[in-house]
Amino acid sequence: EPGGTAGKPMRALLMGGNFIGVVVVVTRYYGGTKLGTGGLVRAYSAACRGAIAAAEWKEVVAASQLFVSGLPAAQVNALYRLVEAPCHQGEMLSDVSFDERGTASATVWVPRAAASALRGAILRLGGEGLAAVEAPEDAACRPAVGDRVRIRRDSEHHGFAGVVVQEDL
Repeated sequence: EPGGTAGKPMRALLMGGNFIGVVVVVTRYYGGTKLGTGGLVRAYSAACRGAIAAAEWKEVVAASQLFVSGLPAAQVNALYRLVEAPCHQGEMLSDVSFDERGTASATVWVPRAAASALRGAILRLGGEGLAAVEAPEDAACRPAVGDRVRIRRDSEHHGFAGVVVQEDL
């Protein structure tokens, strides 16, 4: 395609919509009609707008990882209930395992704003050797499986992504 007729108009749409870390791929098959540069710009722009409109967007939330260890087996159901409680929206429990002593360990993904409160609630479950350690803020995070993530740059969130946050998508 002639320079400036595909990538630039699509990039302008993404930047104008404040989309960060988003890629749109448009494949155009020549159908025998020459569109000219103006027609190409309109065609690629329309395809990009259509992709943006059709995508299922998820809000991005800054997240933290809590590593739970030493949880008595009898308290594992309480941990599940705690994470699934309506007041704890956005948490995700993963990597639950048991050691030879019968204690459990798990990873909990939690919105950063709620990490301290959830950590305290986990520690109140009790048990000798129970620990809930928050990973450093720069630790790698991940979105929930299958989520498509829309990252909007604004003054409140400084462009980070996340259910999970990674600034350099």
